[in-house]
Amino acid sequence: MRLKSKFGKLTTKATAIALAFVMTIPTAAFANVDFGEYSEYPYTGMPEDDITVDNLQSVLDEAIERGVPNAFIRHNLSENLDILADSKIDLNDGEKLPSIKISDVENSAGMHGLEIKKIDTGLLARTKLYLGEYDFGKLEASRLVYNMLAKKNLKAKAYLYLDDSEDAFAEIKIKRSGDSDWEKTKAYTVDVRGENLSGSHKVYLKVVANEAVDNEGKIIAKTGVNTNLFLESLFFIEGSTPVLDFDLDSDFASMDAVNASENHTVESTGDMITEIPGVDNDQKYELDYIRGRGNSTWKASKKPYKVKLNKKADLFGMGANKHWILLANYYDYTLLRNRFTFEIAKELGLNYTPESVCVNLVINGEYYGSYQLCEQIRVGESRVDIDDLEELEEGEDPADPEIVTGGYLINMGGSWLTSDGSEERITTTPYDFVIESPEYDADYSEKGKEAQLKYINNYFAIINKLISDLEPIESEEEEFEPTAFTTKDALDDAEEVDEEELDIPDGATWRDYMDEQSLIDYYLIQEFSLNGDAYYGGSTYLYKPRNGKLFWGPVWDFDFVAWNATETEADNFDGYGLTNRAPWVSKLLSSDEQFAKNVENRWKVLKPILEEMISEGGKLDQFAEETYMSALANYQVKRSILMGDYEDSDYAESGERVNFDPEGNVYTLNYFNEINRLKDFVAKRIVFCDETIDDVLGNAGSFGEGANARFFLNEEDCFMDVDPYAEIPVVMEVRENGIYGYINEEDMPEAPERDGYEFKGWYYRDETGNYVKYVPGDNIFLTEEWEGQLFYYIPSIFAQYKEIGAKEVEKVEFLADTFYHYVEKRYDSYYEEDYYAYNEINLLDLIKYEPIDALLEDISFKVEKDENADESVYANIYGYYLEVGGPQELTIIVKYGDKEISTKLVVIDDKSKFVDEEKYSVDKEINLKVGETKKIEVKYEDGKYRDYTNLDSYSYASSDESVASVSRDGVITAKADGEASIVVVNHATYNNKAKIIKVTVGNKKTEEAKKDEKKSEATKAPAVGTTLKDKTYKFKVTKAASDDKKVAGEVKITGLLKKNTKKAVIKSTVTIDGYKYNVTEIGAKAFAKAKKLTKVTIKGNKLPKIGKKAFFKKGKKVTIKVNKKLVKKAKKALKKAKCKGYKVK
Repeated sequence: MRLKSKFGKLTTKATAIALAFVMTIPTAAFANVDFGEYSEYPYTGMPEDDITVDNLQSVLDEAIERGVPNAFIRHNLSENLDILADSKIDLNDGEKLPSIKISDVENSAGMHGLEIKKIDTGLLARTKLYLGEYDFGKLEASRLVYNMLAKKNLKAKAYLYLDDSEDAFAEIKIKRSGDSDWEKTKAYTVDVRGENLSGSHKVYLKVVANEAVDNEGKIIAKTGVNTNLFLESLFFIEGSTPVLDFDLDSDFASMDAVNASENHTVESTGDMITEIPGVDNDQKYELDYIRGRGNSTWKASKKPYKVKLNKKADLFGMGANKHWILLANYYDYTLLRNRFTFEIAKELGLNYTPESVCVNLVINGEYYGSYQLCEQIRVGESRVDIDDLEELEEGEDPADPEIVTGGYLINMGGSWLTSDGSEERITTTPYDFVIESPEYDADYSEKGKEAQLKYINNYFAIINKLISDLEPIESEEEEFEPTAFTTKDALDDAEEVDEEELDIPDGATWRDYMDEQSLIDYYLIQEFSLNGDAYYGGSTYLYKPRNGKLFWGPVWDFDFVAWNATETEADNFDGYGLTNRAPWVSKLLSSDEQFAKNVENRWKVLKPILEEMISEGGKLDQFAEETYMSALANYQVKRSILMGDYEDSDYAESGERVNFDPEGNVYTLNYFNEINRLKDFVAKRIVFCDETIDDVLGNAGSFGEGANARFFLNEEDCFMDVDPYAEIPVVMEVRENGIYGYINEEDMPEAPERDGYEFKGWYYRDETGNYVKYVPGDNIFLTEEWEGQLFYYIPSIFAQYKEIGAKEVEKVEFLADTFYHYVEKRYDSYYEEDYYAYNEINLLDLIKYEPIDALLEDISFKVEKDENADESVYANIYGYYLEVGGPQELTIIVKYGDKEISTKLVVIDDKSKFVDEEKYSVDKEINLKVGETKKIEVKYEDGKYRDYTNLDSYSYASSDESVASVSRDGVITAKADGEASIVVVNHATYNNKAKIIKVTVGNKKTEEAKKDEKKSEATKAPAVGTTLKDKTYKFKVTKAASDDKKVAGEVKITGLLKKNTKKAVIKSTVTIDGYKYNVTEIGAKAFAKAKKLTKVTIKGNKLPKIGKKAFFKKGKKVTIKVNKKLVKKAKKALKKAKCKGYKVK
């Protein structure tokens, strides 16, 4: 059973002052702090005096305790020494049960397995070796993983059988070994999705050597050839996780060469196939390359990779792109720290945070483990979506003053592993900023490069100067303290910039040039996670869009030295260490009071996000449940840093690592212990941040004697959104009814002008998010109550414009008559009471409006409760957002112009009343005529409510837009005769489950229509001996296909239809009248009469049997082209068949 984690409420004392001020104080200042209460997440361990550990066994034990069916748990075959008792041997009449030598041996890597020694290959081919009983329960298997070896003289095919079945459910390839002591095995895998494995079954292995089969396909009882086998382990992978299967071209670099490349210069290529649960058709993508990536992570045994496709592809709904990353997460046993951080960043609103999907990785038949397929951080439409300076439109000048203002992706420090020092750097600050995009290669415009480098260097110089020139809050400038990351030498090395060239407008501040919220959010994530990789090493990113400010992000690289990933014994949850490393943060904390307070405010936003993430049933629990079965498969063949030495490659390379918990007890390393350890770190860190802020800094900052009020934005100035931003003084007065703040009319700036626009006035957003026009002299202060305290703050005032000739909203419609939404009921273990999670609803998601480019400011929302509603149930609207907590029925009102419309929103806490998104269906086939359209109808089995968040959860794509296109709304338009497949993806399902619709345009009838017409007819497959024809050949059926056309038959070629054929292609399979056949034989004299034949191409990886004199020609020889691996075999077969007049390529 999994150790359930419960998260009670943490200490909720109000934060007194900006978090960032505390971050400048040495850790020692907190040595005696009482950290209050937090919910401790339990680990399992063992007595201190028993330090013998087996980390692989801990993986298996956890799976057993959780009730995982044993088919998905590694079967160590050495534990089955009585293998012969249940094995099946096909004995000849009068033959006694033979003696087979079976023993438990250890290979050169220290792994145990069953060795079957000196067995005659004829006897081996007649033996089904019992490998154990495998229970699949109700889970679906996607793949089988096995570790086995064969003696180098054993060229054979191996088959796996269930119970008494004579039909193999899988064919496997056993690697041959020249090592007499048995070398280290690899985890090979085969696809078993089509076998629908369920329940409990005995599994048997049969190995059929080439020499054990005669010409008629019969087993030879005794061959006189002895061989050996080493059988280590076998288990199945559960099928809810997608698989990425790479089939690499043997003509290019092997994966061994790729993995040995220290600086990622060796690449391989081939195809990448996606195997998606619930999707019948796998998708194949041609690779440009696969190569290594990363710095520290590349040194580990489980390595990360960079994948580039030949064409853009939208993988798992993450957006079309060629560039993808496979993260190994070797240092992070949970495999989730990166995904966990990405989710936090998305919740905070950091733009362009990477999307990712957990996948099982297979390369050339070998199981590589559980990986995180992730978007690569780069400039692009589905990545960092800013103007691309490497992809300018025709005629655009890269040196144009406007062009150079944006399109930069910047990192800090660059890659220490692959950098050759040639990257362009920003040299006008004391920090190491590297320009990642654009890449200035030899073909890039020198003029453009010069203009761009000058612009971006000056831009950073301006930011650096505006911050450096700030006066300290205390008016006593402190001596600069060198740190490990920023030194006085580094400051001295920064290039001096002519300040007159910088052209800084009067009144400009650093906020005009750098986005403050992204700076703070990015810093808080790095600081809270204690990320040792932050702000250097190429994993810290910034970007600057055209005509925009500098932004921080996206976040990247949190699997190694963040979130206390690798030190189970350490309680490393306290302290702060990044203020001096993070560019400009230390200076801003000491010199910009508003910045410090804004850091405090963003912490108030981050804290509940973190609490929600680690709560019972929260995002981290959800991620863990989704990932566990893939993680289970991973740790049965791969190591983590916590399992052993730094560069271990599997379980047997060295001794197991012994881990201890903070109390010194031996720590049991398993998946959910590690999930709880991560939760424990986050919970303690939350308490630390809250407690140290209050205890160290007290309640300084209150306004007025005895007043229960505090300011958390600028107390004296109001920011006016003009160019450049202007600070307008606010007059403050204490009145009987509270604090009053206003702006005098003479202090208001002149109405700014914008070409093509008319000025509407000065506006701000009130507490509910509505736009309010500001009139000089009116109270500008807004209030917010937080944890029993009333906070006053000054909103930013901005100019509102209306485009001359701009369209006003003419029509607004709700997307449904009634909306439904699920709210989760939870239990608070601290207060021992139930409560409801607060859900945020974007009200714009509920409507459509015309024209689409109308001013959104013309639309406002209002929410009303029914007269008899429970007022204690939370519902609060802010601008376009509605926050709800608890079941209730609300009326949503939209007002635009003088019109008003309304609808109902029903919030329900009973999940059973909602449809199961996993059980959706669509029509399998659709018939249309050219010009016709049809809306795709998505149906559900239970027909209950759909949550409003899923109303727009579908995406659509067509395999052939020229035949049938599909709109974003799911409307199919028939364009030309033919067939196309429409893919429907429901993003509300686990792993984005897809369905396929076959669309036939024209007079062709769908398979369903054909079945309807022939439903009274009983069709029979052609019998053995029947002559069949296609456009090229005559065939004879040697094995009948099944009547239902699900099982393929076999045919041999008996001749060509046309004697004058010059070139012929023999495919491995043919379909005739809907029946599929494997072409297994070229009959006797099949091509003997084809006098003009010059070339025959035999497709596939298997060579069909060659009949006597199948090729027999005088004169010019026939070129027979086969797979390179089959050339020798083909020559031998043709010679044996006494063929003449050919040459093999």
